Amino acid sequence: MKKGTIFILLIIFLVFFGANTIFANIFGLTNAMSKIIKAKPFGGRIIYTKALRIQTLEATNYSCAVSGTSIEIKPIGSPPGTPTSYLIPSGTISKTKTTPMASQLILGKYSGKTPITCTYKGYPPNIQIVNLDNITLFGTSKGVSGGGSGKAAKAAPASPASNPGSGSGAVKAKPASK
Repeated sequence: MKKGTIFILLIIFLVFFGANTIFANIFGLTNAMSKIIKAKPFGGRIIYTKALRIQTLEATNYSCAVSGTSIEIKPIGSPPGTPTSYLIPSGTISKTKTTPMASQLILGKYSGKTPITCTYKGYPPNIQIVNLDNITLFGTSKGVSGGGSGKAAKAAPASPASNPGSGSGAVKAKPASK
């Protein structure tokens, strides 16, 4: 009996989803639907708050017009072939309400590409196009000290002389007897 109920609910879900897809196709909403359906997941640690390709060009006297924030990540747990350079468009806000910073973990979805135009400031003028993958949905870790990696940031230990009675358990070595 339970299997029959689950089967019927599955059929109703598929009919509902199919009707939405047909409705979207009829009214020309295929781009919006395709972006939602085709968004791919990614995850990793932010290593630069500017995409590496943009940094490289700007270091060689190019000016790049970026409408949003570009980031470079080191993928963690993402499938092979996942991009490492992304664009966070101006209107896309983190679900965790944190600004992306280096060392933070990031998790989200990406879909489509945006061409970034970089123009050489010298003579002769030259234009380079950099295509970055668009982040459509993302969240970042809260702090940057450990970045959620499970490893706490360690400060340099205070010397016992500068912090007497701290209860640190430090034992002073006894001078060797002569």
